[in-house]
Amino acid sequence: MAYEEEREEERGGFSFAEFFHVIGKKVRILTILGIALAAALILGLVNMFVLKPGKVQYEMTFMIEYPNSENKLLPDGTPFRYESIIYSDKLNAVKDSDEKYSGIDVEKMTTKRNITISEATRKDQQTISDLGIYTIRVTGDYFSDATQASDFLRAVCDNALDDLFTMIEKTDYSANLVSYNTNTTYSDRIDRLEEQKDFLLEQYDKLMAKYGNELIDGKAINAYRSELSVALNGDVRISALRQELKNKRYLLHEKPEEILENIEGLNRERVRNEAQLVSLREEVENLYKVYGENPTGGLINAFEVFHTRIAELVARNAVIDVEIEELFVSLGYVKDGDAWIEPNGVGSAVPVTSEKFKSDMEKLYVVMTEQTTTCKTVIQKLYQDKSKVVYQQDGVVVVNGGTSTILMAAIGFIGAFVVAAVAVYFIGRHKDNRLTVAAAEPVSELKLEAAVSEEKDEK
Repeated sequence: MAYEEEREEERGGFSFAEFFHVIGKKVRILTILGIALAAALILGLVNMFVLKPGKVQYEMTFMIEYPNSENKLLPDGTPFRYESIIYSDKLNAVKDSDEKYSGIDVEKMTTKRNITISEATRKDQQTISDLGIYTIRVTGDYFSDATQASDFLRAVCDNALDDLFTMIEKTDYSANLVSYNTNTTYSDRIDRLEEQKDFLLEQYDKLMAKYGNELIDGKAINAYRSELSVALNGDVRISALRQELKNKRYLLHEKPEEILENIEGLNRERVRNEAQLVSLREEVENLYKVYGENPTGGLINAFEVFHTRIAELVARNAVIDVEIEELFVSLGYVKDGDAWIEPNGVGSAVPVTSEKFKSDMEKLYVVMTEQTTTCKTVIQKLYQDKSKVVYQQDGVVVVNGGTSTILMAAIGFIGAFVVAAVAVYFIGRHKDNRLTVAAAEPVSELKLEAAVSEEKDEK
């Protein structure tokens, strides 16, 4: 009786020997392994196709080098904004460029801000410096694999360089020449030609400062600059035209009646100025009478305001006199004492003209047009030779990739194996105990056979 109680106590406790004995039967261990393998497969597939794509992020780090990139300026002089590289229109342009990118949802990518770009910086004491090194980061579930992501992001960077070349082609280097054709006076046209000359020289000087030894179509940049100077004979051609115009007062498009109206307007302005001068001088004289000839303190500033305004009006009237004289001379008038008259009576004056002067102006305009085209070509070729995208790595770098599929499968296998083993142990132990009790009790042969049959069915 004591032995049976001891056996019953053992059956109520737990031991590892009994645990492995219970689950070690072939059918039970195969059941446990089957459950564990199924769990590992399911968890691995869920991680690979459901969890992991939303967590994977691809990175690409690069630099864009081009003339003047150190100053972050584009060819047209506007600031370079690296954020524009991943604007939706840029991404769509890349998507439309190749059929293999047709499945990439650019709209969702940009709307949900799943693509970003940043610039590396360096802090020196109190100064933060931009390094011109950029990193694009994008969520991985927009791509079929890392190869497609790498190709797409490289195409995005290359597209930024193509935009740079397109901008150079569209940049207008001849704004002064366009304005030349709309000016109505020779003086303004000469100003535009001189401004264009200064602009082209400035462009060459900027290029020479960094690429002085570079050859464009076999010639150094300073050679192109020298050709411009030779074509203009230094500044002689421009200064000679300006001096001749000053001496002869040629008219371009103005009609005689328009010139006379202009003269009348200048005369009215001169009369108004004279009236102001009389008034100002009277006020100054009254102030001197009140405060004396040597004012002090704040009065000095008050007197200075009056004197400054008087000087401005006097200077303006002197300019008006010169302008009026030039206009009368251009109309063919001659001066008789203080008056300007037509030499052979009313209507006899003939505006001064010179076909040679017109021809010289047009020749100089053609020279400036040709030199502008040459300068633009030099700039375009230099950008093409010196612009490139420098990548930090061949492909994308995977970051924040979630849990490894193999690791998740292993965790699923181990966890399912343990849980299944424990469950099989308790179920198997319960069944084994029932068989033991049934065998120990004096039961009928029919009941014993039924218990054994039940065990077989359960197996």
